[in-house]
Amino acid sequence: MPVKLVVGQNANFLIKDINSELCLLFKKHVKQDIKGAGHFLISTHPKDCANAIDEFIISQRFRTISD
Repeated sequence: MPVKLVVGQNANFLIKDINSELCLLFKKHVKQDIKGAGHFLISTHPKDCANAIDEFIISQRFRTISD
């Protein structure tokens, strides 16, 4: 299953460690750091978060399930 993990560049070490572990679990992952964001990036950087989601959905739109 394709997954996009988005983390704030300034998130604390625990959040970054959790995201690193999630990257190991999801083979088809994409990771993106949001510049200048911390843990609550959805509140502080809503446009960046929305763009990350849109880009990922568009990139997956024409992929087949077996990819």
